[in-house]
Formats: sequence, structure tokens, C-alpha cells
Amino acid sequence: MLRKLMISCGGTGGHFYPGLAVARVFAARGGASRLLLSGIHAEDQKNKAEACQTEAVALPKMPQIKKNPLGFALGMLRGFFAARREFHNFAPDALLLMGSFASLPVWLAALTCGVPVYLHDGNARIGKAN
Repeated sequence: MLRKLMISCGGTGGHFYPGLAVARVFAARGGASRLLLSGIHAEDQKNKAEACQTEAVALPKMPQIKKNPLGFALGMLRGFFAARREFHNFAPDALLLMGSFASLPVWLAALTCGVPVYLHDGNARIGKAN
């Protein structure tokens, strides 16, 4: 039985709001959840999540690879290590990825920490990262 769920979301509202909804329902059913937020709106989304009594952590920014390949690589590394830290601190039973290329470092961190990963993509067409 899942007691602790980490949810990676952010970027657009299409990833963030479904992730926040899952976290709130999970908490209402007695579980503990934490959002790992990425993207340019991560700080704003963190504030919105906390206003809903949902734990949230803003991860380092990671620009799109086409726009800034070096920034993408550095963001991947920073995001990976920040996510690993959160996995060790929170010790989730599972990770739910809500999609977006910004979830990639979180997925890699989960693999290295042995955390089972579940993927949700609510788009009509699956994104490249998924």
C-alpha cells in the first residue's frame, strides 16, 4: 500500500494542476505527498501548492535543449541531484511523473534510488520525453 507519494510536475498548468489534484486526493485519503516542481513557473506553483496545504519543492530550472544545450545539461545535473536529495529526505513509496521534459532528471533520480515510477500523460499525443 502506498503511504508516501512523490509527484513530479510543473512547467505548464496542464502538468501542474493534475499533479496538485492527485496530491490533494492522496492526502485526503491519509497518504503523504510532495510535489517536485520544475519549469519557469516552479516558484509560483510552489506557492499555490502550499496555499492548498500541499508540500512542494521547486527544482533548479532546466531550459529546453534546442534553446540552450549547455544550460539543459547543467539543469539536468542540478535537477537530478536535487531530486535525489528529496528522495532521501522524503523516502516515497512511488513517484508519479505528470509528463514534460522537465521530469526527466526526477525520473533518473528515482531509478538510481530504486523508487518505482508511474507515468501519466494527459495529452492527446504523448510528448517526446514520455
